[in-house]
Order: sequence, then C-alpha cells, then structure tokens
Amino acid sequence: MRESSSRSLFAALVLLLVISAHGVEPGGEFDSEGWTWRWPVEVKREDAAFARIAVTPEMADAARRDLSDLRIVDSKGQLTPYAYERQPEPATERYVAGQLFNRTYETGEYERTEVDFRRAIPKTHIRVETTGADFRRRAHLEGSRDGESWSTLTDDALLFHIARPEGDFVADTIRFPRNTFRYLRLTIHAMEEETGRFDIQAVRTTEYAPVAPPERITVEPAEHTRTIDREAAQTLVDLDLGYRNLPVDRIAFDVDDAYFHRPVTLYGRNVEQERIRRRTETGWDETTREAPWRRLYRGVLHRIQEADGVTRESTSIEGVRAPYRYLRVVIHDGDDAPLRLDGVTVLRRKLPRLVFEYAANEAYWLYAGNANARAPRFDLEQAARPVLEQEWPMAALGTAQRLVPEEPVAPWTDRYHALIWIVLIVAVGVLGFAVYQALDNLAKNETPES
Repeated sequence: MRESSSRSLFAALVLLLVISAHGVEPGGEFDSEGWTWRWPVEVKREDAAFARIAVTPEMADAARRDLSDLRIVDSKGQLTPYAYERQPEPATERYVAGQLFNRTYETGEYERTEVDFRRAIPKTHIRVETTGADFRRRAHLEGSRDGESWSTLTDDALLFHIARPEGDFVADTIRFPRNTFRYLRLTIHAMEEETGRFDIQAVRTTEYAPVAPPERITVEPAEHTRTIDREAAQTLVDLDLGYRNLPVDRIAFDVDDAYFHRPVTLYGRNVEQERIRRRTETGWDETTREAPWRRLYRGVLHRIQEADGVTRESTSIEGVRAPYRYLRVVIHDGDDAPLRLDGVTVLRRKLPRLVFEYAANEAYWLYAGNANARAPRFDLEQAARPVLEQEWPMAALGTAQRLVPEEPVAPWTDRYHALIWIVLIVAVGVLGFAVYQALDNLAKNETPES
C-alpha cells in the first residue's frame, strides 16, 4: 500500500513537471504567466455569435512561427475557443513522380522523354533531374490527355547547373499555365558544345493548390542595402522586412543589365544579435553574438538571348517559404562586374484569420508570445466548420501591451530546476523503498537450513 502511494506521488510530480514545461491549461483556465504580449479585442456588433480577428504582422512578430501560442481570453480568465481561417498552402512538399517512357534522342542535339503521371493531376510546374554539370539547356514541354495529340505548354524554359567552390547552383523547375494533362512530353536541347548524351533521370510535379494572391510588400531602395565584396566576388543584398515570421513567397529583382546568369544563395534569420546563456564554474553568465544565417535557397538569376533571338529570363526567387525578418541574398559574381540592381520587391502570402465564439457585452484579450505553450486543441476547429465559413464581423485590436521585460528566457530546465531535483529525489526514494521491500520479502521467504 505504501509502495502504491509512493508511485502515485511520483506520477503526480511527473505530471506537474510536464504541465509546467508545456503550458497546459486545464479546465479552460488561463494563466498569463509566460506570455509576452496582449491586445484588447473589440467587437462592435453585439448580435453576432462569432467574430474574426485578422492576424497582423505585429501579431506574427510577437508569436511563434506557427502561431500556436495565440490565445483568446475573456474577462473571467477563461480560454475562448477559436479556429483558423487559413490561406491554402502551396503543395510544395507533396511530390508526384512521373513514369518515363518512349525515350528518344539525337546525339549532341536533344534528349526527349514522355511522362505519365497515371492520372489527371492539376499542376503548374515540374522539376527535372538530369545528368551533367555546368550546363545551360533549353527545354520544350508539351501536354496531352491521351498520349496522341500534343499541345505546347512552354518552349522557353532554361535548366541550369553551375558548379562553384561554394557549392552547386541548380535551376531545375519548369513553370507553365495550370493544366491537368496526364501525359507530358519533355524535350531538352543540348548546349552547342555538348557532343555526347545526357540522361533525363526523373520528372516530378506537385498537385496544384489554389493560393490567394500574396499581399505585396514593397522594399524601397532605402530599405535594403547592397554591399559589394570584391575579395569574395560577391554582391550582398540585405533586406529588413520589419517583422518576424512573415510568410515570404517571392523576391523579385529589378536588374538593369542586358544579359547575365548568376548563381544566388538566399539566407534568413529573425534577429541580428542573440544572447546566449552558458554555465560556468561560478554559475550562469550571458554573452552576445551575431545570430547565424540559415540557408534557404540556391538557384540562378538569368537574362539570356538564345540563338533563335528570343530573350529568356528569371529574375526572381520563387516559393521561398521564409518566415524571417532579415533576408540576405548573395549574388555570386565571379569575374563579372556586379549586377546593377534598381530595386527589390518582396511578396508574401496573406496571414490567417481567427474565428472565435463571441458573447455580447463580454471583454476579450488576445495573448501571444510564449515559447513553452503547447498548441491548443479546440472542438470548434472540426465541429463547426460550416458555421465558421459564414461572414462574421471583424474585431478590432487595441494597443499592444508588453507583459514581461524584454529579457532572454532561460531554458525551462533552469527555471524549474528545484522541481527537477524534487522529482529525482522522489524517484531515488521510490527506487530505494522498492529495493528494501524486495530484500525484506526475500529474507522472510528464506527457509533456515537443518
């Protein structure tokens, strides 16, 4: 009986530790400790059962990247259920591989293959994998529903592979108007200097998902800086979007040069400086260092005039999916003069909206900014989807209020070290008691020798 009680106490302490670490809010009660920001919420229509809150860049900056720490709380301190009204996400992760067949070629001229996706997949682009290095090849793409009658989708696509000491830069995506062709016929033309064969190894697509037009954010020349590093033969373009966690989708460059093709690398980060806590022999101290950049993309910007007199270009970075405030584009110039950039435009997708249950004459607060809060699970997300799709009034947010000083948050293992010690001590006690009980039972069950 005593052993059972000890185990129950140990389990309770472990549960308490988990609750403290993950921000569980039992019974709908809300504890504001640990949240950094809050906004008063105002709904002018009192006859509505629900209301909407549009997530703003300020809210995205205050919240976690996935917005899972947003909470709506009423005046009684109770959590208010809400559901996301998100924009459709591009299907960039769900690749569908096509089956290659009917391969033909003309040595030194072209490689051709037909592609069967087995069903009518809505698509807007394909990604092509070929052999070879340091190439620039023109591609011609056709589509068919029956594999007999063909229509041209694009004849001006370019595929690149550029090998540099800092890595390989690949442009392997062919974009075209949305279609549902089951069959594609891909012809890749060899470069003039290519005399042998190359191999088309794979063709993949992603199913088309309708995406709302991205909200335009224009970065004026005064809001970006350009640094020419002649020693490294690079041009650095640094952009500050003003807020963290914005769903950046496209970066377009206004290039004044007539013809070029340059490898580019895109990096991102959310802060310029970060504070690091470290344990020393005398305790904890704190130091500041430059925040590291995260590499997001490698590709090629180009504007090229082909032998047929047609100019083909790609002067933007597409499908970035970079929720960072600070972006750095590295243009690898090599032996060429730096590009003449007249401007940079950044496009982002729309932020989601929250639909929440609204009671007349009730006051609400929106909280954000808690690194330890778990993602909430409300029945409203699944149980009332038709209701949520109706038009409900938009709520207005008041002035943001900061709840805690702007200081680095220590890891929860440091903030709850006393509780961890209690758990360890109890665990050792339970283990010791179990060993004692086992030895005691063994001694009682032994039979004395005659």
